[in-house]
Amino acid sequence: MNTLFHYCAPTTFVSMITGRSMWLSSLTLSNDSMEGKVMANTFKRIFENDSLDRETVAPLKDSLEILEDLFDGLGFCLSEKGDLLSQWRGYAVDGQGFSIGFSKEYLELLSGQREPNEPGFTLHKVIYDPLEQESALMPAYNEFKSEIISGKLKFPHPPGLLSLGDPEAEVRYEQEKKRYFETLKAATFKMFGAIHNLYRLKNEAFSEEAEWRLISFLTKGSGDQCLYRASANRLIPYRSFVLKALAVPAIREVIIGPKNTTPEFVVEKMLEQHGFPRVKVRRSLATYR
Repeated sequence: MNTLFHYCAPTTFVSMITGRSMWLSSLTLSNDSMEGKVMANTFKRIFENDSLDRETVAPLKDSLEILEDLFDGLGFCLSEKGDLLSQWRGYAVDGQGFSIGFSKEYLELLSGQREPNEPGFTLHKVIYDPLEQESALMPAYNEFKSEIISGKLKFPHPPGLLSLGDPEAEVRYEQEKKRYFETLKAATFKMFGAIHNLYRLKNEAFSEEAEWRLISFLTKGSGDQCLYRASANRLIPYRSFVLKALAVPAIREVIIGPKNTTPEFVVEKMLEQHGFPRVKVRRSLATYR
């Protein structure tokens, strides 16, 4: 897959080309209410598949929910399919917009151009299939699975009635609690090693979109750098990344939406004027009006 397509409205297209930049916007404020939640559900399914003790894994499940609350994903959504009717309807003003074909190689190169102490982004293929989602999380799960099975993540029982007043029993209990919390902390840290999947796993119902996305993480409630834009009834956090001139052209192709009446030569001239020469411009094949 050499070209990945971003569907957008005409105003967004003009802003992106004239400003030579792309905006990575909050994914949790998108049209999918499950954004950022699929990873936790997948881990829970893995726990259930292995018939793990519910009481033992309950703190890990709580940690996953904390992870969802802590990080937002800022994303720039792309598709392997550049002329898909459902995409035109959903993301390009009902077919009035454009589909911009970005070079996958260029996006990978640009992701490596991060300045020191500046936020960056990475390119990921979205995973829809539940079994593939489980496979993506297995390396992290296997890192702490043995600690669950061995019982190290079971909260120790306090001294019984027969041990009341026994100082040694109290000391042992406090030592066991300390080991438990240390083990839980280590297991949680290993589980958080799968964080790059937090906004990479998506509801299977969206699989037709064949999505890839650029992802930049934003720590909620922190001093992380971001901007804000207005959209209908909400403010949306975003980051802007410049489309720098690199060895590989940024844009390979632009497809004009089925309801968009702009002549091809106008799009070509605009692209050339703003430093995107020799881009293939064509009309959508969709007979939609």
